[in-house]
Amino acid sequence: MCIRDSLSIDHPSTVADYVQLLERMDALFIQAALKERGLTAAPKKARKVVPTDPFILHAIESWLRPSADPAAEVVEHRLKDPSATATLIEAVAVSHARRHFPTFYVKQTSGEIDIAVVVGRRVYPIEVKWRRQLRPGELCLVTRARHGVAAARVESTRRVDGLPIVPLPRALALLGRGIWPPSEADRS
Repeated sequence: MCIRDSLSIDHPSTVADYVQLLERMDALFIQAALKERGLTAAPKKARKVVPTDPFILHAIESWLRPSADPAAEVVEHRLKDPSATATLIEAVAVSHARRHFPTFYVKQTSGEIDIAVVVGRRVYPIEVKWRRQLRPGELCLVTRARHGVAAARVESTRRVDGLPIVPLPRALALLGRGIWPPSEADRS
């Protein structure tokens, strides 16, 4: 959902003002890219606008695009689209992680890692995948990263090319308890 397109606003500073207002209302979270030196936000890299709650996202979208049956036309429509569902799941994971840890994303020329959790002086990259079938090529960036983990739609913990794949609910539960990285039992 592009706020600028939905509201037909031409000036970027007006869009920025609306996004900042929604962030102050805790409807959105602006996720910065990680500046690996210093483990802080990279000011010159693009930022991602992440909804903090699926309900709020659906409410805003229903308000911007009124319909007779918002549940069917907004929520169910999004859940039937695997790409839209995956984006929503990633947003839930980012929103959950940021409540407990400084959270960024990693942007490189070969792709990006969804979440970079900073614990102490260490970065723990997390790739979120809402699929049962994981392809090693999609995970190559997080596989190369030190301490990388994939949180995915799997039944139990396993490894793909040496990368720990943790069930997404388990990863969210550990993040929610302020425990990260997963223990070796979770990683093996």
